[in-house]
Amino acid sequence: MAEAAPSAAADIAAGVAESNPEAAAEVATSVAEINPTAVAEIAGAVAAAAPEQAAETVSSMAEASPEAAASMAAAVAEQAPQAAAEVASALTESNPDGASAMAAAMAEANPAAAADVANAVAEAAPEQATAAATAMVQANPAAAQGVAEGVAEANPEAAAELATALVEAMPQAAASIAAGIAESAPEQAAAAVAAITDANPDAAAQATAAVAQV
Repeated sequence: MAEAAPSAAADIAAGVAESNPEAAAEVATSVAEINPTAVAEIAGAVAAAAPEQAAETVSSMAEASPEAAASMAAAVAEQAPQAAAEVASALTESNPDGASAMAAAMAEANPAAAADVANAVAEAAPEQATAAATAMVQANPAAAQGVAEGVAEANPEAAAELATALVEAMPQAAASIAAGIAESAPEQAAAAVAAITDANPDAAAQATAAVAQV
């Protein structure tokens, strides 16, 4: 197969994935090898066509092009958010050190998928959870509540520590961070607000009000 335009390559891979999902990973990886500039488009299109094969597909593609893992993950978050958590989990397991960059790219592409992605990373590599969450919030402050919610759900005991790290990285998101933690770990809300207040006294009122509204 000769190199095609990126969108054409993505359409070809998506078409095959839709008609034969079991072959999605193999076909997408082959098409991506021939069309290296189209890897992100191919990953997104295949994930949208066969979401249940997205994790296997993107893992296989990332093995062939590790440097493109974050852009592929971002395309999945944008085009197939229902597959975002599984893809984030698979990529984190295969390369924990790349989790922060990958999660940040996903948060930037689609903040609505942030809770699922942050939760998946925290479950797959707990030691990367805070760094990945911080990178996600820095990449897209609109993802702050989802990120806090997802990580606090995976590890409620670390909610206060998480709140401190996130507020230090993005002080203006204090209310969203507090609300996210209160949503998934209500028993940790008071500790989270205390941690936020310690890290940024100016945010105390916002954080308290946000928790009261959850």
